[in-house]
Amino acid sequence: MTSGAPPKKRDAVRARLRAEGRDSLSLSADGAWLREITPNPARLLADMARKGYAHRIQAGRYLIETRSDAPHEQPLVEALEPLARTLLDKLGVPYYLSWHTALFHYGLIEQQASTIYCGIPKAKSSARFGGFAVRFVKVSRDSFFGIEPALDFRQPVIIASAEKALLDSLVRPELVASYPVVVAAFQAAVDRGLLAPQRLVDYTIQAGSAALARRVGFLMDRYGLKGAEPLLERIGPRRRFEAFRPGDPRDAGEPEPKWRLRIPSRILLTAENLK
Repeated sequence: MTSGAPPKKRDAVRARLRAEGRDSLSLSADGAWLREITPNPARLLADMARKGYAHRIQAGRYLIETRSDAPHEQPLVEALEPLARTLLDKLGVPYYLSWHTALFHYGLIEQQASTIYCGIPKAKSSARFGGFAVRFVKVSRDSFFGIEPALDFRQPVIIASAEKALLDSLVRPELVASYPVVVAAFQAAVDRGLLAPQRLVDYTIQAGSAALARRVGFLMDRYGLKGAEPLLERIGPRRRFEAFRPGDPRDAGEPEPKWRLRIPSRILLTAENLK
């Protein structure tokens, strides 16, 4: 068993990354300068990983401790979003962060998850990294709207706007938490003035789902966000009611005549008690 990477070589790697303002590398992209430090970069990085100075992300890709001189069993990640970007830099497909990750970013839910939720236009297995994971959620390319760069991290990442994150969460609440948590996040966004009503309506129409138009219209009305009227033209056949929570039976809850929804009162009661 080795005693660990020689300090001079280890420090040379860390110093190079600090000078370039980054904390990740790959054997393929960074092999040339790594071979100037050691004839066997793979062994050096494996030794650094065993001693806690590097953390393997994927085969041949590592996050390097550049900010602390002490080794760490888990990586020092100031926020999970830059980790997603490190993984996605060479993926070659568009992406955006949404669901629980985006709602936490906007302060609409309290507890940060150990999983980053990332939409991409193709199926890909989740990536695990120490105690963290990145879950790749396959979405259609038509879903890549309402997204924007977030510049308040050490590395810029692409993230859903507050409006788009809430729409995504109303469609796939299992990627956030229980449905009342999603409803409470919607109410909190209204109360804090985070939602632009016209943009929310436009994005809902762009999503092209009658069920989503019903849910958004109802929530806008309930929480006093004006401008939901155009959604009434997008709710589909009025003779049929839809479940308020995706996956519920269509007869679950009390009928809401305007938006043609069945609303279980316990969902709203739970959501409004969370606020």
